[in-house]
Amino acid sequence: MADQKEVKTLQIHNKEESKVQEQVFKEFLEDPIKDEALDTTPNTCCVQALRSSADWSIGLAKNAFECSIYNAYIHYIGKADHYIYIESQFFVSAYKTIDCPVKNRIADALFNRILIAHKKKRRFKIFIMAPLYPSKTLKYDVGYPGDIAEADGTGVMRQIYHHEQLTLGYKKGALMERIKAEGINPSDYIRILGLRNHTCNKAKPITELLYIHSKLLIVDDNYVLIGSANINDRSLLGYRDSELAVIIVDGKKVQATMNDRKYEARSFARRLRMKLMMVSFIRVSIGTSCNEYGGSGRSYIRKVLE
Repeated sequence: MADQKEVKTLQIHNKEESKVQEQVFKEFLEDPIKDEALDTTPNTCCVQALRSSADWSIGLAKNAFECSIYNAYIHYIGKADHYIYIESQFFVSAYKTIDCPVKNRIADALFNRILIAHKKKRRFKIFIMAPLYPSKTLKYDVGYPGDIAEADGTGVMRQIYHHEQLTLGYKKGALMERIKAEGINPSDYIRILGLRNHTCNKAKPITELLYIHSKLLIVDDNYVLIGSANINDRSLLGYRDSELAVIIVDGKKVQATMNDRKYEARSFARRLRMKLMMVSFIRVSIGTSCNEYGGSGRSYIRKVLE
């Protein structure tokens, strides 16, 4: 088992970085995953295909469309009992203003789930991983031209960023502001996270955005939805972009811990969630003062989950 001693705050450019990285990886790999040998038994997962499709994309009847990806998001968000983990390249959902043009109600579903948890005084967490900016660069990217600092606000990226702020931020009608208006501290229930990489080159700090392009939902270490659909109307409404996703429910169950109690999780969902958090939060713990959370990547994750 890795040493549990407090890891000192590090300068990212010094030689000790590799030692810290090795220790953090070792703690993760030895603690959450060692009790689960890789399962080679075939046919343990039940997989259901989901679609956003319409008459123009797959030849449905005229004006017919399917939005089963959207329906699955709403269903499993409502079904969540302990946590929701989301990764999405874009996150634009209906916000509470008179002139809101957005139709999908993913943000509403998250808001309602938080209200239920608060009223029942239940510990419940939502993690949303999204890019800090909708495009890979601050100025130009293939398919999404525009500078977020453009004065006239005509850039596609600026428009997407504007609607994401109206969806998730603290503006009137946005998710965090709606939670706050109910007398609830949003950070008790929801974390919206982006990723940056950083290092030093000749003592000069360098940082870059880590672009999240995945589209993923994990609920309670039991259910996984993964595919091509972002959280926005283009991907979810069915009659616009054509999308494909799958919902995965593993038949193999494993003993785990949830809210400090024994919990029966599904192997695939749990392993995937742990590995994703390992990749994301290791980057955070290496580049920050680890000793604030007890000196290890694992204890950092435990603090975030509290």
